[in-house]
Amino acid sequence: MAKKSEIIGEYIVTIHDNGSVEVSRIYKSTIKALKEIWTNAGLPMPEKEWNTQEWGRQVLKALCGGEMEGTVGEYTIEREENNRINVIRKYANTKEALREVAKEISFLPDPKEQGWNTQRYGAVIVEFAHSGKMPPLKVKRADANGNPDSAPKMREVTVYLYGEGTRLDVFDSEEDLMDCYNAMRDSEIYSITVADGDEETEYSSDDLGHTIYSYEWPEDIYDEDRKEFLDPAYREYADKTPSDVFHFAECDLLEPEDQEIGRIELIQTKIHASVSIKIAENEKFDPKKFHFLYDEFVVPDAELEVNTAAVYDGKQYDIDLDCDSEREISTETIWEE
Repeated sequence: MAKKSEIIGEYIVTIHDNGSVEVSRIYKSTIKALKEIWTNAGLPMPEKEWNTQEWGRQVLKALCGGEMEGTVGEYTIEREENNRINVIRKYANTKEALREVAKEISFLPDPKEQGWNTQRYGAVIVEFAHSGKMPPLKVKRADANGNPDSAPKMREVTVYLYGEGTRLDVFDSEEDLMDCYNAMRDSEIYSITVADGDEETEYSSDDLGHTIYSYEWPEDIYDEDRKEFLDPAYREYADKTPSDVFHFAECDLLEPEDQEIGRIELIQTKIHASVSIKIAENEKFDPKKFHFLYDEFVVPDAELEVNTAAVYDGKQYDIDLDCDSEREISTETIWEE
């Protein structure tokens, strides 16, 4: 009895009650399947091309004694009364079959690297095909000798930023400050200094990697729970329009009256900020691996693009703002009860 069955393109992946996985394939191109059977059997190709019915008749004649149906290795061939030919393949090598299925739906994780056996690999593929949900993944690590079982020793590098910022002060109806949200302003960063041990190096924005926007990131590229990119393909997502994939500080003030908010002030500031990142002990800081992560800062009747985080070599880090260093440029009440 099947526990779960999922149709994925031409494939049917079945997970039985005991956890075993079975993969079958119903070919849309019956001729393709019949040619596979013929070629695998080492039979000479015909001098002229056959149609599907003739291919089916010849395969059944050569390999199944001319019967109306038969099995050749992994393939089951059936000829109906109207001469329609059906071919179903039941894979003997289930893991290799699952790799074919994974390729069909662009499911990228390698089962060997993730430590998945065939049962687990089948289960995560079925779940991904059904819901689009990506399982927690291991990030492959290696030391200087390429040993994947040994994580490299890490050290901390701090990136100091000076520029313009945006702050939202949210007050309740009693004029008490409820929340304070800070972010770096888009494209208004004046200086960048990287402190790596005793060495400090200044960079310009042009020295850094391109801006990343949280725009429809596929789940096989970004793990939202771990805030980590799983595939270097994230670098393709430069200069895209922001979306609501990532919420700045979980701040969504589109309906402030439902949150018992009395007043919201938008304050432009000059501010110092820093990002502490971790890199391998024997690695030199590479500015091209450092990216600012932008997103929409949602406020009533407005959307601001701001730096909400930083990314270094695929790992996301929060931007820490030094509130003591703020100097206010302007203040505007953008919503009031």
